[in-house]
Amino acid sequence: SPSDRWILSEFDRTVREYDALLEECEFSEAMRRIYSFAWNQFADWYIEIAKVAPSPATPHILREVFHGILKLLHPVMPFATEEMASVVGEEALLATQRFPEPDPALEDEEADRLLDRTKRAVSAVRSFRAESKVDGELEGLVPQGIDEGVFVALAGVRPVEAGDGASRASLPAGDVVVELLLSDELRRGEIERLRREISRAEQEVARAKGKLSNEKFVTNAPEMVVAGEREKLDVNSKMLETLSRRLDDYI
Repeated sequence: SPSDRWILSEFDRTVREYDALLEECEFSEAMRRIYSFAWNQFADWYIEIAKVAPSPATPHILREVFHGILKLLHPVMPFATEEMASVVGEEALLATQRFPEPDPALEDEEADRLLDRTKRAVSAVRSFRAESKVDGELEGLVPQGIDEGVFVALAGVRPVEAGDGASRASLPAGDVVVELLLSDELRRGEIERLRREISRAEQEVARAKGKLSNEKFVTNAPEMVVAGEREKLDVNSKMLETLSRRLDDYI
C-alpha cells in the first residue's frame, strides 16, 4: 500500500541521514534523527494507519521497521534495545545482526508525496475539530492526490458528492484543500467561533500597533523586544486576514 511504501522510504532516508551524521561525529544529532522518525513518522502516523487501514504486508513491515529502529539505537542503548527486541519475540541478539544500510530500492517519491498530502489533509480536519469542538462524523469532499482510505479513517470524514447550496468549510493545507459540508448548527457555531477569534486578533493587532507607534517604546526598548512586537503584528495581521476570509465563506 502507499503507506507501507512511504514508511519504508522514510526509514531508508533516516538510515542515510543517520550514517552521514555518524561520519561527521554528530552523535547527538544522529540520535535526534532516529527519535524524530520513530516518534513523528512511525508512532504518530504509521502505527495509527496500521490500526485502521492495514494491508496484508503491514504486520511484517511494522515488525521490520521497529527492529530497524532498535538496531539504529543499539550502539548507544545496548541493554534497553536488546530487552525490547526479546519482548517482541526476537531470538537473536541485535549485536549479532546486520546493521541497517541504505537501500535505493526503498526510495519512493510518489508515496512520499501522497502520504505528505494525506497527512496534511488529516491534520487540517483534526485542527478544525479541535477548534470547533466537533467529535462526531463529518461529511466532506475527498481532495485529489491523497490516500482516500487513510484520510477517511483517520479524519473521520464520510465522503460525499458536492451538495448544492450546502455550507462548506474550506480547510487549506498547503496545496491540499479539504471541503467539509456543514450542518446549519455547525455553521452557526463556526461563525460564532470565527468572530471570537477575529475579535482577539483585532485586539492583538491594535495592542502591537499602539506599542510600535509609541516613539519612546521604539527608541528605548531593547531591539529584540521591538522586533518581537513587529513579528506579533505581522502574525496577527495575517491571521486576521485568514479568519476574515473564512468568515466570509459562511455568511
